[in-house]
Formats: sequence, structure tokens, C-alpha cells
Amino acid sequence: MIYIYKKDKLIDTLNYDINEFKKEWYPNFQKDMKVYDRKFEYPIFENEELREMTKEEKIKNDIDVFLDEGEIIENKNLIKIPKPSIYHKWIDKEWVLNLKDLKLKKREELKQIRTSKLFENITVNGDTFQVRKDDLENFWEADYMLKNGEVTETDTRNWILADNNIKTFTYSHLMNVLTEFIKRKATIFNKFTELSIKLEFSKNIEEFEAIKWQ
Repeated sequence: MIYIYKKDKLIDTLNYDINEFKKEWYPNFQKDMKVYDRKFEYPIFENEELREMTKEEKIKNDIDVFLDEGEIIENKNLIKIPKPSIYHKWIDKEWVLNLKDLKLKKREELKQIRTSKLFENITVNGDTFQVRKDDLENFWEADYMLKNGEVTETDTRNWILADNNIKTFTYSHLMNVLTEFIKRKATIFNKFTELSIKLEFSKNIEEFEAIKWQ
């Protein structure tokens, strides 16, 4: 589809591709006419070419425009208000910071990090064990058997390591893994509590952004 304009006036619309159209095909074509592959909604003829009116020009001419976030109109002028931070939202013609909502999302993020760190592989005496929930059931089973006298600390048991290799360990060694997990769990929960308290009492973006699990 092509559009024939005379300055800023639409003269005709033809079902041609602009690359194949020849002016001689249009008997009434005049020297001051131009062919475009688009229709202009609010055309401006400038420097012998046609262009679309800018948003600012539309506002000056009382034409309704779609305003992006951070844009307002004052005295027929387009005003762009910078976004104060990535956390602000554009509500009722102003940037609004809802710190309460941010804190709720941040707390969920901290919970996810806590869980991820809790179930990371753990290395004891050079051997790396998986300590996911299913794995922990096996460790607690070994602990139960040891405490009830079903086995002794020097008895052995085959165990699948994180790299899928199978190795034989004494029950005493397996309990060392469980002990390290419990100690790590306490450290992780202490860290979560510390960050949660800081989050609760944070009063601004600077204090909020400073809360990081490192």
C-alpha cells in the first residue's frame, strides 16, 4: 500500500508496493507530490519532507496523546519526571514508593535464599554429601539405628555421594555429616533472623538496598 501526498495533504491511496510503483502509472502525479509507504496521522511538512507530528507538537495543538510513565502535561508542555528508583511505581501522576510491599517481597526472597543455602551439598573430611530433604531422612534413620543400639559407631554403611560415587562410611562418620548440617542450619537461620530484623526497621531505599545475603 502506498500513499500519495501533496505537502501535508493526502491525495490518494494505491495498492502498490512502494519499490515497484512508477510515477507515470499515476496520470495526475505532480512534481510537488511525494509517495510514502505509510499514512501519517498528524502530518507535518518540513524541509520538503513529510513527518509525523511529535508528541510535544500534538500537545501544543490540543491533540490527545498517550502518556508514558513519568510524563505529565502542564500548560501544554510535556514534562518528564525521572523515576527516583527501580522500586517506584507510577500512580496517579506521581512516582510512589510502597516500602511495605517491597519488604514483603524481600522477605520472601530471603526465605528462598535461606532454603537454597540450607540444602546445598556439604563436605566433611573431603567427601561431599547431598543433604536434600530425602537425604536427611536417611541420615536421621542412621541416627535412629545408632541411638537404639541397632548398630555401633564403627559399623559401616554404603552411601551415595554428591558425585554419584558409592563409598563406605562408619556410622560415626555419617553422624559427623549430620552434625555439620545442624550447625550450618543454625548459622543460616541466625543470618536470616539478622537480615529480617534489618529489613523490618529499614526506613528508606538506601537501608533497604543494603540488606544483602553475603
